[in-house]
Amino acid sequence: VRLVGSEMCIRDRSDWHKRPVRVDLRRPLGTNNIEVRGKISRRLKKWSYASHVTIHDPGLYFGTVLREILVSEGIAVDGTVLRDRDRLPAGPGRTVYHRHRSPLSRDLPVILTRSQNMHSEALLKALGASQGAVGSVQSGARVLERVLMENGVPREGLKIFDGSGYSRENRVCPRTLARLLHQASRAPYFDLFRDSLAIAATSGTLKRRFGSTGLKGKLFAKTGYIQRVSTLSGYIAKSGAQGGGQARPAASTGDKKARARVAEAAGRAESG
Repeated sequence: VRLVGSEMCIRDRSDWHKRPVRVDLRRPLGTNNIEVRGKISRRLKKWSYASHVTIHDPGLYFGTVLREILVSEGIAVDGTVLRDRDRLPAGPGRTVYHRHRSPLSRDLPVILTRSQNMHSEALLKALGASQGAVGSVQSGARVLERVLMENGVPREGLKIFDGSGYSRENRVCPRTLARLLHQASRAPYFDLFRDSLAIAATSGTLKRRFGSTGLKGKLFAKTGYIQRVSTLSGYIAKSGAQGGGQARPAASTGDKKARARVAEAAGRAESG
């Protein structure tokens, strides 16, 4: 991983204290070059910034970092780290280590509120394994598609390439999400599911969003973002139902007008 093309601008505005540092990290597809751009107020005496960014080929990255750590500790490592596939022996595999620490109800807020996508990747594969298949994206996707079909949720255009949502090969229509959310709102587990979502201007990935709108505490949603694509899907509480109660599903994908559409839907929900 390396930083390239860094570009930071110094600004001097009267409202500098509202947002003194604005940093944008971008990684061109297929590379581990991290581009840093942003604006900093010249009135700041010192500042620091911490964030997260995805990487290309996490497995190879892990192996490379592990090798570097071993070498730094004086452990000799021959050769270089390569991406390769080993052919597994035929027949059932042997369990080397198994540990189960918490129920799904405890992991849902990690996936939905904090948007920890490694957990959603593992969950998709666990779904496949739960049906007796090898735990994989493909087997998990088959389970999801079967559940959608059984619940009458449209699947036109649906393409599940991974569980994390980071791949640009994933495809899903807002209509599919809205129908799925509607079905979930009628399920006995709905309260648990809704309370696991981020809340506008309150928690998780929505903590700093929608604060200047009437959606504070009333929008329960899962965010999604990759470069040039922004998504939002969840529920808007009806008037008098803040923090729970009746809610209407809302889903928006793929463009910068998402907030406007959600705000419009919130207005309709408020009016009844």
